Amino acid sequence: MHWHGGWCRHSPWLPCLSPSERTSTPPLRKMTCLRPSPTSRKTVPNQVSSQESSMKSTKPVLGLILVFILGAGSGSLTTYLLSRTHFETSLRAPRHNKEEMLVKRLSTELSLDNQQQAQVKVIIHETHEKIRLVRRSVRPAIEAQLTESQQRIGKLLRPDQQQAFDKILAERETRRHRNQR
Repeated sequence: MHWHGGWCRHSPWLPCLSPSERTSTPPLRKMTCLRPSPTSRKTVPNQVSSQESSMKSTKPVLGLILVFILGAGSGSLTTYLLSRTHFETSLRAPRHNKEEMLVKRLSTELSLDNQQQAQVKVIIHETHEKIRLVRRSVRPAIEAQLTESQQRIGKLLRPDQQQAFDKILAERETRRHRNQR
């Protein structure tokens, strides 16, 4: 075995043999790399190898873009669902719970002392009562407008659409009665 300058490119743990030694290796000699030398390989046109290299460099980039898009999409969906659930839960909460949550939030964010907390609590309670009275006085006008728009929409619908629309209205009415309790 003749050493002529380093380790084999194809196998880092084997010494590189000359081409004549590769063909004349006795059967009991150490294992050597028998891959052809780079000069004996058929050459592929540069166009194909550049296409292959561009494909190899494009795949990881596309993979990263896909992972980023999927992450952004799932994050957006999760945020939307959580905020929607939080919003619906806060709407269903009893009025006094909403007032307490608001006082607690203001106390935390503004570092209110006990006297300020008590005064803020009174102000928030009074404001909620006034808003409730305004809503109560405006409610009939709102209901009249909703009823009129529902009738106008109902005139436009086919019978199968009218059944689905009636179902939507019934669900709305059920939710409205549930929320008034």
